[in-house]
Parts: sequence; C-alpha cells; structure tokens
Amino acid sequence: MSLSQTLIIKKWKIVMTFENRHRAEVWSDLVFADPQVGLDLRQYAEGKAFNNILLHGPYGAAKSMTAKVLAAASYGERLSEVVLDITEIQHDVDSRLQAFVDGGRYGYNAIVNQTFRPFAIMNEVDEFTREQQLKLRGIIDEQVTGRFIFTTNNLEKVDGGLVDRCDCYELEIPPANAIVSRAQAICRVEGIEIDEHTLQAMIAAVGGSIRQTLKALEKFVLEAKQ
Repeated sequence: MSLSQTLIIKKWKIVMTFENRHRAEVWSDLVFADPQVGLDLRQYAEGKAFNNILLHGPYGAAKSMTAKVLAAASYGERLSEVVLDITEIQHDVDSRLQAFVDGGRYGYNAIVNQTFRPFAIMNEVDEFTREQQLKLRGIIDEQVTGRFIFTTNNLEKVDGGLVDRCDCYELEIPPANAIVSRAQAICRVEGIEIDEHTLQAMIAAVGGSIRQTLKALEKFVLEAKQ
C-alpha cells in the first residue's frame, strides 16, 4: 500500500458525520418522552430482565439507537462492536435467520452468566414478509437463550403472534425541554455555548425529533464557528 493510500485511509477513518459523532453511546445519553419507559428498559440494559423486545413509535424517536445502546449495555460491549441490523442484508434474511437457529455467528454471540446467548437487532421488522415473521415466531419459541430486539414505525403491520412474544414499549418524541440537557452537552463538546431558551425554541421548531435536532444543532454549530 502506498503512502498516499495510507493517508487516505487514515483520513477516511477520522471523518465522521455530526450525527455519528454525537450519537448516544451510553445509557445516560438516551432521552425518553416517558421516564417510566426508560426505567423499564434500563432493567434489560442492566441484565435484570431478559426477553425479546419490540420498540415502536414514530420516526426520530431514537428506536434504533436505543436498541443498540441497550444491547451494548446488557452484553458489556462497546457500542461500536454491536452491529446487528439485519435490514442491512435483507437479500439474505432467510439464511441469516437459519444461522441464528444453528448457533452460527449471526448478529452477535455473547456469553452471559456462563450461558451462550445469541442476539440480534432487527430494525423495521414490519418490512419482513409474512413468512419471515412467522419464521421469527418459531425461532423465538425454540431459542430460549437467544434474544431479538425489534423496532418498527408501524406496529399494526407486525404479526400479532410476534408482537405477543415480545415485551413492547412505545418510544415517543420527547418534549423539547427533555432534550435540552443532551443538546447542551453536545454544544459543549463542540466548544459552543447556547442558552436553554434558544435550544428549546430550536428543538420545538424541528418537531422534537432526535435526528432532526442533531441536524439543527449541526447547522447552528457550523454557523457559530464561522
């Protein structure tokens, strides 16, 4: 490999989007519209509860990120090592599901309390075919030590039997005042000071979506630094 190629690779590794740079990494980074939902899910993150989970709610409620932080916390791994989104390989879903059944390396395999526990995050489970959702029901019934964490924006499109096999939690868009502390922490990391009222107005203007809030913060930070 040439020196120029090495420099390009090194440069590529350190370039991150604003959203990725400030994504939630630990449980305290997450913001919940309903504090009780946060408390309930924390039981899974701390290993006090173990079951299949289905997170549902609107776009921008941080369902996927909550799933990843929860998995990373409960299995004692860094978030960067929890890459389990089956929707990235939709063309190969059936064989991946079979690998999960066979105990192969699908998603992430972990040893928890000396017990082998495979687990996987499946975003947009409502996009799976009827047959694939039925297969998931069978896998859940067979894999007593395995766990799935599903997310969906359309709970009504998920097979009722699959929903019944999960602990379901609705993640709603947090109110602006609930996101302020997290937003202020991000601004401090970027070396920018912004007052609480300005932040609340900014968050309210984008509808409270976590994703849209990060985009608005990025624009503000860039303008402030210029």
